[in-house]
Order: sequence, then C-alpha cells, then structure tokens
Amino acid sequence: MPDSSATHATEPAWDGRRMVVACSADHMRQLHAQAAARHCIDAEPGAGKLFRALEIARRDNRTEISTGDLQNATGLTQEQFLAAVQWLERDDPSPRRPADQP
Repeated sequence: MPDSSATHATEPAWDGRRMVVACSADHMRQLHAQAAARHCIDAEPGAGKLFRALEIARRDNRTEISTGDLQNATGLTQEQFLAAVQWLERDDPSPRRPADQP
C-alpha cells in the first residue's frame, strides 16, 4: 500500500510502500481508506533515505561521515537533503550548541 513514511531497511525499490495484512476484504478496504486519508509529506521519503544511509554507515562502523557522502548515499538533491534533515530534526529536543562547546 502506498505510504510516504515507509522506507525499506535494505531495498530502496520498496520505499514508499508498506506491506499490510488484513483479516478480511472489508478490513483491507478500511486500511486502504486510512492510507488514502493520510497526507503525503514531501520530506518524509528523503528522511527515510537519510536515516537508512546513517544506519548503513553505523553498521559499517563509520564514526564520521560528511554531509556530501550522506547526500550521495541517499541520491537526494541538495534541496531534498536539507528538507530531510529538517524533517528528522523536527522532534529533536536536544539543544543546539556551537561546535566548539561540549
């Protein structure tokens, strides 16, 4: 089922689709209606791609990764990349500090 928030952990071709299981045809219709009512957020797919790239870097024990490398790994344009970062930071309660402060 289409879902802008769905990002597959390893297969980018499956991004934007969520697998659902329904117990009846009526239940499946309800799930489709819920999905159709949900607004697609343009930055959401990019945020998923960015998160996946970060997870892959973490699994590869990369302790540092440049924003350029992340952008290349996601395949996002600069505008999409920035929107994805903003989307991921929208609920981040951590205070922002200058880089020279602990």
